[in-house]
Amino acid sequence: MPARYIIINAENQIQQIISNTSEANVTPTLYQDAVRPENARLLTPEITHQADALLKDRTIKPGVLYDRALKAPVGYSKNVLPLLASRK
Repeated sequence: MPARYIIINAENQIQQIISNTSEANVTPTLYQDAVRPENARLLTPEITHQADALLKDRTIKPGVLYDRALKAPVGYSKNVLPLLASRK
């Protein structure tokens, strides 16, 4: 199942955007601090706008699409795919 995850911190700043698909029209699921069911949050227009700005002109592909710790969009990551597969 195609999925995209946005992970935010307590200040509602995007920390990571992770995807298991190259499909552009996937509604992301929002989590605070980590991808865990108890950390799920409602996706807001503010977060959607932030994500759109961070991914503007980027090729959507499986893996980590953005990581704030690296201060830039990043490339494909094999390490994230098992995490995404376990969330089905």
